[in-house]
Amino acid sequence: FYFLVIRPQNRSQKEHDEAVKTAGKGDLVVTRGGLHGKVTAVDDDTFVIEVGTLKGSPIKLTVEKKSVDRLTKAGQAAAKTESKGTS
Repeated sequence: FYFLVIRPQNRSQKEHDEAVKTAGKGDLVVTRGGLHGKVTAVDDDTFVIEVGTLKGSPIKLTVEKKSVDRLTKAGQAAAKTESKGTS
């Protein structure tokens, strides 16, 4: 039971925590609440993410790091976009 359920879950949680710790400007995030945005600033416990624009000015929100569900590094996001465009 341990090797089938608990250990893989612990491993993926550790990978997620490490990714959030190393997140920086330009990375794309999805919060547990479903907000999609681009990281514009990083603090100890929070990110400032840009979620869109309104009349030409960016809409920025501050979210806690622990609320991030998925994170895509800036270089990985560009590579995914290029590979989708070429197929």
